[in-house]
Amino acid sequence: MLSRPGPYFHHNSEQVRVTALLVLVAVVRIAHADDREDARTEFAAGQQSDKDQDYAGAIEHYMRANELKPHPFAVYNIAADYERLGQLREAARWYEQYLQAAPPSPERDKVSRELPGLRTKPSSLSVRSIPAGARVRIDNKNAGSTPLNVTLPGGNHHVTIDRDADHDERDVTLEYGEPNDVLFTLSGTPGTAYVFGTPAGAYVAIDNITVGSVPATVQLPAGPHTVRISASGYSTYETGTVVEPGKTAQVEVRLQRDLGAVDVQQSGPKLPFQYSFGAVGGVAISSNDPIILGRIGAQFAQYEGALTLGYAGQTTEFGFLFRWYVLPTVVTPYLSIGYAWGGLGFGYDFNGGLRWDVTRGDKVGFSLLADFGLRTYANSDASGGTTANALTYPLELTAEIVFR
Repeated sequence: MLSRPGPYFHHNSEQVRVTALLVLVAVVRIAHADDREDARTEFAAGQQSDKDQDYAGAIEHYMRANELKPHPFAVYNIAADYERLGQLREAARWYEQYLQAAPPSPERDKVSRELPGLRTKPSSLSVRSIPAGARVRIDNKNAGSTPLNVTLPGGNHHVTIDRDADHDERDVTLEYGEPNDVLFTLSGTPGTAYVFGTPAGAYVAIDNITVGSVPATVQLPAGPHTVRISASGYSTYETGTVVEPGKTAQVEVRLQRDLGAVDVQQSGPKLPFQYSFGAVGGVAISSNDPIILGRIGAQFAQYEGALTLGYAGQTTEFGFLFRWYVLPTVVTPYLSIGYAWGGLGFGYDFNGGLRWDVTRGDKVGFSLLADFGLRTYANSDASGGTTANALTYPLELTAEIVFR
């Protein structure tokens, strides 16, 4: 006669659960032991890098050790190596983490006392002016004339500058031994130089002082100035411009990678003007009607007007549009509004997109445009008695040739 199986299987299932739990605990302990061993290995490698004075490499080892097994010693060594590298701001950040994690100890007390001193370490301050030769006072003490480089304690400082009848002043904050730079523009009512073109990001120096990167807008004293544009992989070019009081002198930049002459043209008081001829291909998404158009336009500065003629919605379409290019750069977003007759129906277009000037030569350039928008249109039936209003969403790609 067989006995009831219930208690037997219940006893075995309890044993299985207990065994599985013990195995899981053992696996976790082994994993933790492996992490501790790997952390010790990384920490030892960091100490060896410190002996070799490879402080950047030591930081990497200590960081990996701290990720595997967080420990205040690893955090302290990271901070100390950042301090050895002169990266005091980063060192202070890690010392603060050490203070939060470390137990009370003489070393912790020492870090707590010395940490505020990192912020006030001496820093280099460069004072420049356009034009140069201005008298400089720092914290109400004579410091010399521009261009001036001085080393000052960390903290807040007041810089005053005078040249003839011109006067200017500014507050400067120095921290963690990091260098700082302050540039003044003097000489009466200033004007503005606007340097734009390609490549974006090229360095712009005016009167041998670096003032920014393309596109750059800089206030300058009235009068003649020398503009130099440079970029890695391009030829450096230098040209002159004249700034009038209260006005903007525009300098258009088109650096070239080859060894030929670099074209940097000053547009003078007039804004750039150009014509364009293009071909448009696309589709009206809501109706799947194809769009094939020709386009002729004229651009003045960052504004363009254009006429379009072609095929849309299985019939001929004629229209016009007005477009605004947001930036004077090689790649720029734009917005446009227009009106069209025929094609999909007569109505308004509202589009937004992106323009890329693939090439920009002296006289001829080539551009690609992609946009997506909304059209409100109305269609009449065959008898002309009923008008239907609707929306469609044109997606268009344009290739155009530009003539300057």
